[in-house]
Amino acid sequence: MKESIKKFMLKVPKMIRNFLMEDLNKKIDKLEKKIDVNTRDDIRGEIVNFAEDLRQGINKSLVQYKHIFEIYDKYHKLGWNSYITNEFNFIKKKYNEIFNK
Repeated sequence: MKESIKKFMLKVPKMIRNFLMEDLNKKIDKLEKKIDVNTRDDIRGEIVNFAEDLRQGINKSLVQYKHIFEIYDKYHKLGWNSYITNEFNFIKKKYNEIFNK
């Protein structure tokens, strides 16, 4: 798909092509920001749910803990807040109680 777009764009006059590419780049940037926000919200929900499950006494496997650690790293790269950091610290504490005896 990208190749066909590139070939098409080479046939378009330069001035029009620059205008189209500028508009397209703005739309791509906007879409990427929206995806980041949605991803961050999904991860935030997963971390909160994981911590709440632990508070309710639901046991989690080592694989589940590893997954939550991985997505926290991803969340951290997308931007985080202290509430989620507090939830994650609770999760790490529970992990250490179970797996680092």
